[in-house]
Amino acid sequence: MKTRKIIDILLAAALLLQGAQTFAQTRISGTVSDDKGTAVPGAALILESDRSCGTVTDIDGKYTITVPAGTKNPVLTVNCLGFKTVQVPVGNSARLDITLEADNLELEEVVVVGYGMMRKSDITGSVSSVRIDALEAAQSTSIDQLLRGNAAGVNVTANNAGPDAGVTVNIRGMGSFNGSNEPLYVVDGIILNNPTQNESVLTVGTDNEDTDEMVNGLLGINPQDIESLEILKDASATAIYGALGANGVVLITTKTATKERPTIVFSAGVDISTPYKKMDILSFDEYVTFLERQRDAGLSTQVYLDAIYEDPDTHTGLKVTPMDWQDYAFRTAVSQRYHLSISGRPKSFSYAFSVGYNDKMGIVKTTGVKSITLRLNLEKQFGKIFRIGTKSNIAYIDSKQGQSSGKATAATSLIRSILSYRPYLTADPDEEQGQLE
Repeated sequence: MKTRKIIDILLAAALLLQGAQTFAQTRISGTVSDDKGTAVPGAALILESDRSCGTVTDIDGKYTITVPAGTKNPVLTVNCLGFKTVQVPVGNSARLDITLEADNLELEEVVVVGYGMMRKSDITGSVSSVRIDALEAAQSTSIDQLLRGNAAGVNVTANNAGPDAGVTVNIRGMGSFNGSNEPLYVVDGIILNNPTQNESVLTVGTDNEDTDEMVNGLLGINPQDIESLEILKDASATAIYGALGANGVVLITTKTATKERPTIVFSAGVDISTPYKKMDILSFDEYVTFLERQRDAGLSTQVYLDAIYEDPDTHTGLKVTPMDWQDYAFRTAVSQRYHLSISGRPKSFSYAFSVGYNDKMGIVKTTGVKSITLRLNLEKQFGKIFRIGTKSNIAYIDSKQGQSSGKATAATSLIRSILSYRPYLTADPDEEQGQLE
C-alpha cells in the first residue's frame, strides 16, 4: 500500500508540473514608434504561430501581449497603415520596443482622382499619370511642356512659335460638348476657367483686320511647384465634374512639405535660342536684277527701279537702304529662370513657400514673356480629425507678342512678312506707305 501511495503521489506531482508548464505564459510589453521616434498608435501586433493572439497599441504606442508557454520561437507580426509590415522574433525578452519604417508609395502606384486617391490596380477607367522629373521641370516654363510626349493619347500643340504661345490640348479627340476641345484644368481642387486666352491683335495690313492671338495662361503655374499631373479621360473618371469634364480633366497637385526640418531648394537655368535655318531668299542686288528682267520682258516694273535709283540704268543715286530682314528681325535669344522654395513640417503645422522668375526671350526682336510666380501652401492639424489650410498662388505675366496667327498672309504674319517683303528700306519712311508692294 505504501508503495502504491508513493507512486500515486509521484504521478500527481508529474501531472501538476506538466499542467503548470502548460498554463505558464510569457508577458511581453513595449512601445511601437516610427523611424523618427514618434509613437505609432493603432498598430496591430499578432503572434505568427497563433493568429488569435494579438493586441493593438494605445495612443502612446504602448502594448502588452501574452505569449502562451510552449510556443517555439515566437514571432510577432506588426503592421500599421502607412508603414511597412515587419516580423520581430520575441526570444526571451520581457520588453520589446519596435520601430516601423514608413511605406512611401511610388507615384506610379497611386493615382489622384476626382473623389480622392486610389491605387492604379483598383481603377477601371482610363487615367494617365505623368511623372514629374525635377530636372525636366526645372527646364520647362509651362505645364504643357511637361504634358507633351509624356501621356499616351494626349495631343499638345502650340498655336505658334512665340515664347508665350497658346497651346491646344486634346485628350478625347475633336468631339466637344461645350464648344471647346480644351480639357478642364483643376489645380488643388480649384477649376481654372479657360487658361488659354484669346488676345485681339490689330494687324498692319491694308485691311487693318483684327485677329486673335492665343496666349498661354498656364504660364501662371510654375512647373517646379507641381507634385503630380493626372489626366482623366473617360466618363467614369470625370463624372464628378459633369459636362465640364466632357473633354477630359487635367488634375494638378502642387507640392507640400514632406520633411519636419526646413528644406530650402534653389535652382537656376539659362537657355540660348537661335534660328534653326536662314531661308535663302533674294538679296538686294538679286532683287534689282529680277526687276530689270521683268521690265525687259514687258512688265511695268520701272516704277520700282525709279524708287530705288536716281538713274536705274547706271545703278547710281541709291535712294534706299538695302536690308536683310532676317538678320534685322532675328536674334540670339538668351532666356533665364530662377526658382526658390522653402518648406517644412514642424509637428502639426506644415508650410511650403516658393517664388519663381522666368524671362523667356523670343528669337524675333521685341518678343518675349516675363513671369513672376508666388505660391504659399499652409496647413494646420487639430487633433486627429480636423485640419485647416490654404493654397494660394499669385502670378504676374508680362507678354510681348509677335503677329503670327490669323490668315497666312504677309499682312497677318510677321514671319511671312520678313520672308516676302522687299529687301530694302526707303530713306524717307513717310514714303513707305505710298509705294507699291
